[in-house]
Amino acid sequence: MRSVRQPFLDAMLTGAKAAGDVARRLQGKVPRERKRGPTDEAEALTAVDLAAQDLLLRLLARDLPQVAVDAEEDTDTLGLLPHREEPDRPLVVLDPLDGTAAYADGSARYGVMAGLIEGGHFQAAVLHFPAWALTVWTDGERVQREGALPPREADVLVTPWMPRPVRRALRQAGFEVQGSRCSAVDGVAPVLGVADASVCDGCADRRRAIALFVSHAAGYPVWLGKGLWRGQDPEGCRQAFGLVARDPVMLQSLRERVETTLNGAGR
Repeated sequence: MRSVRQPFLDAMLTGAKAAGDVARRLQGKVPRERKRGPTDEAEALTAVDLAAQDLLLRLLARDLPQVAVDAEEDTDTLGLLPHREEPDRPLVVLDPLDGTAAYADGSARYGVMAGLIEGGHFQAAVLHFPAWALTVWTDGERVQREGALPPREADVLVTPWMPRPVRRALRQAGFEVQGSRCSAVDGVAPVLGVADASVCDGCADRRRAIALFVSHAAGYPVWLGKGLWRGQDPEGCRQAFGLVARDPVMLQSLRERVETTLNGAGR
């Protein structure tokens, strides 16, 4: 089957910016709702999440009706693309509003994400950050962007559920550590320059992998579980933690500290 990489990029660059316009205009004007999830961040939901996904799915149904979709929200528009996941069928992964909890609290750290998986590996990804008027995307070979990069935040970003002993160990090692509530931001931390690295506790799922794939395509090392990640579909994988860093030396240093701390805590 011929790759749909370029049609995917064309559709999702347009769609992510349009969805981002909706999110930016409605921030602070819609109530926060809840859905089932393991954390407060995962439970966060707004009408903007649903509207943004509707927009993206309608574009896909028009331009790429042959693809399967793994989307974050449960919307009626999922029926526009009724295809099952199959080994030979391109799969589009969507997170229409990543960082919903932060978005609902008025933060600029939220994004629209779309990724393309073909042959069991990510092949392309689009990230749009509406509050920063910034878009970053890759065809798997090079990373491109439109807009100015945001300011630096810290040395290392960590997810909200990262165990406190790990945060403490990183600070004791001399790193400036800050929490991140948006995987679209922390997954591309070294690409954006907001931090030199980020650490995620638990499994890096397909949606977080969208941002990690941009970092991978930009040449930054990504570690998932027990090895370097090369863009393969992480669905079903069991991973203790994931991280991305500015270079292999920093990646190794962070990995050793995180592993030692987690093992000492009985993980």
